Amino acid sequence: MTPSPTPTFDPACGGPQGAATLSPREIARRSGSSFTGSFGFLTPDRREALTAVYAFCRVVDDAVDDAPDAAAGRIALAFWNEELER
Repeated sequence: MTPSPTPTFDPACGGPQGAATLSPREIARRSGSSFTGSFGFLTPDRREALTAVYAFCRVVDDAVDDAPDAAAGRIALAFWNEELER
């Protein structure tokens, strides 16, 4: 049985339990998505790169989907936008 996905939304946007503390591989694993299974056909460097892209997209999507309200979603998106600028 596949474990249920663990939400990655954290109101603190990266606090001790937030997605910012997890590796891309861990985020992909926790998502429970069968999509990542297809990554096994890629070369290791491409698999690692695509896992990072997938994890980022997943976290940003969850930040909005799991936010308790629109204001919290905007705060979470602002956090990830700042992360991209670093």
